[in-house]
Amino acid sequence: MRDGRIAAILVSFDEWEIRTKRSANLAEFFAESPLPGSDLVVERPSDVPRFVD
Repeated sequence: MRDGRIAAILVSFDEWEIRTKRSANLAEFFAESPLPGSDLVVERPSDVPRFVD
């Protein structure tokens, strides 16, 4: 315990894999995003050049 609260929990590796498994990949995440129909406008300043090494 730390500051009166549980600080760590021990679980099996199999249990950790089950509980932390991702349900979708990044492409599916963006495909399911509600933002395409939200009329969100993201603009990048055009007056400042970007320097790339």
